[in-house]
Amino acid sequence: MTISTIANVPDELVIREDFWRAMGDRPHDTLVTLLDGREIAFVEYHHIPGHSPNGAWITGSAEVTRKVMLDSETFTSHRTTSLSQLLGDDLKIVPIEQDADEHGKYRAVIAEYFKPAAPRVRTH
Repeated sequence: MTISTIANVPDELVIREDFWRAMGDRPHDTLVTLLDGREIAFVEYHHIPGHSPNGAWITGSAEVTRKVMLDSETFTSHRTTSLSQLLGDDLKIVPIEQDADEHGKYRAVIAEYFKPAAPRVRTH
């Protein structure tokens, strides 16, 4: 197994092409083709400037996505954005760059502010 220079990811999991703009109106079909039978792959590039400057993982199922999201030992959310790098620091941007255990704590505090408002009854 050859290890790529990208975040110690095995070469066979790395997708080096920029496929984001070519996805068109059938992105899931494109991702299935790119995964080529793998459950997970690592992409070097993201089409949104500043997003995932160190690459990103794509998964082929909800089950694998859930495993990735809950495995902060292997897959971290830190440096998901390039903001702290632009500032010349190594800060974690809250809550987006917090891993599952930390993210849950912040989410519990702010969740109330993102709940849908109760319907207002109009009286005429």
